[in-house]
Amino acid sequence: GNAGNINTGFWNAGNLNTGFGSAGNGNVGIFDGGNSNSGSFNVGFQNTGFGNSGAGNTGFFNAGDSNTGFANAGNVNTGFFNGGDINTGGFN
Repeated sequence: GNAGNINTGFWNAGNLNTGFGSAGNGNVGIFDGGNSNSGSFNVGFQNTGFGNSGAGNTGFFNAGDSNTGFANAGNVNTGFFNGGDINTGGFN
């Protein structure tokens, strides 16, 4: 059930995917959407972890861009449960 090139796993669409249910390019893990994702349930590109939406996120359940940690909403957050932009710490 693979569509694309150099896929390992099943139900992969795109290129250089490893795992299953991956869409896009260079994905590692499961249910990845976008490019160069590592983990699972990532939407966007260059995400590491799972449940990330946006770009350049590290951790899990991050929404936005360039977040590090978990459950961050917005952009350039470091820590956890941050809402907004450029937060460092927790519950900001």
